[in-house]
Amino acid sequence: SANVGVKVYITSSGTNSYPSLRFTNDAREWRIYGSDGSQSDSFVIYDGTGAATRFKIDTSGDSYTNDGTVHSLSDSRLKKEVYALNDGLSIIEKLRPVEFQYNGSTSMTPDDGSVHYGFLADEVQEVAPQYVKEVSENIGGVLVDDIKTMSTTMMIPMLIKSIQELSERVKTLES
Repeated sequence: SANVGVKVYITSSGTNSYPSLRFTNDAREWRIYGSDGSQSDSFVIYDGTGAATRFKIDTSGDSYTNDGTVHSLSDSRLKKEVYALNDGLSIIEKLRPVEFQYNGSTSMTPDDGSVHYGFLADEVQEVAPQYVKEVSENIGGVLVDDIKTMSTTMMIPMLIKSIQELSERVKTLES
């Protein structure tokens, strides 16, 4: 079957000249364009009045909320087979936090000299594969199907478990 691109344009009408949101399914990406057709510097969601920014993704890929909060559905009524997390200090001790710069291999990893902090997903996969996913991504025009991704936010429960384990050790030593 042929790959057919579909573009969706969402624009505001009236006297205000807001940017348009364009989606092309063959590129699998959203792009923001200003009223003059140039690509915008950020994707912004405003409150109902358009006066206050509530969420923003800038050209560096950083995202912002008005108070730093990003929620995940967490109500117990939405979950089943809930078990205590075993991941904790034994994994944390094996992780290697790093400082790095991107090398420009993809459009999301610009070689702009910016310093980032995190982990190498390849190393995390060796000790905690449950926190790593593999996705497809174009690198230098070649589709690679094993690019490793991870969410450090998903690791927060493991960090809490590690703190609890350390707290128990301190209590034992103090008694």
